[in-house]
Amino acid sequence: MRKFLAFIFVVGIAILVINALGTHHTRFNSPATEESGGRDRIILPSPAPSTMSVRSEAAGWQSTAVHVDALDTIQVSASGTVTYWRGKDGSEQRCGPDGVTGTTADSCYLAPGLNKNALVGAIYIDSSHTYWKFNVGSSCSVRSPSSGMLYFGINDTNNCGGTADNRGGWDLSFRVIP
Repeated sequence: MRKFLAFIFVVGIAILVINALGTHHTRFNSPATEESGGRDRIILPSPAPSTMSVRSEAAGWQSTAVHVDALDTIQVSASGTVTYWRGKDGSEQRCGPDGVTGTTADSCYLAPGLNKNALVGAIYIDSSHTYWKFNVGSSCSVRSPSSGMLYFGINDTNNCGGTADNRGGWDLSFRVIP
C-alpha cells in the first residue's frame, strides 16, 4: 500500500509541475506578463536609447544601422542648432530640429510635404524600395508601418544642391520599442 501511495504522490507532483510549466511558464521567466487572448505574453523593458549626431552638411539620409519591424514604436528626442543658409555677405539663417515653422518643403527637399530644414526620419522599406518619411522635430513617437532600416536627415534642398552651405548638427536620442 505504501508503494501505491508513493506512486500516486509522485504522479500528482508531476502533474502539478507539467501544468505549471505548460501555458503559464512565462510567469517564471519574467516579472511582468500580460494576459492576451488566453495566452501569456512577456512584457520586456524598453531598450536603452541609441544616440547619434545628424550633420546638416550631409546630403541625403544618414543611417542609424538599426532595423525596425512593422508596428515597432520609434521614439526620438533631439536638440541643437543648424545653419541652413549662408549669404554671400556672411549672414546666416539658423533653426532647431523643428525646422522653419509654417513652411512646407517642395519636391526639391529630402522629405516633400514636411517642415523645411527640420529633422526628419525615414524607414527604407525593402520590399518596395521606397522610404516612409516622417517629421521628427524636437521629439516624436511614431509607429512603423513596415519593416526596414531607420534613417534621419535634414529636410533641406538635397535634390537641388542645398546642403553645401549648411553648418552644425543635431544630437538625438532614439529608441525602437517592439
